[in-house]
Amino acid sequence: MTPRGFYGWFIAFAVIVFLMQVFPLYAMGNHARPIVLGMPFSMFWVVLWIFVQFVGLLVFYRLSKKISL
Repeated sequence: MTPRGFYGWFIAFAVIVFLMQVFPLYAMGNHARPIVLGMPFSMFWVVLWIFVQFVGLLVFYRLSKKISL
């Protein structure tokens, strides 16, 4: 993978995670019920996407070492 392609995938990932946490896409998960892991669904939605972002950043970090950016 070229550095240009790597940056393209990283930006696409960052935009997707950002959009899932802001209006209007946040409205898909903006509900008080059901309760998931003891949290209202809207809070679980935000925590889920923060976790997805963390895992994604770990993957991109490991890939960046292999590419030697």
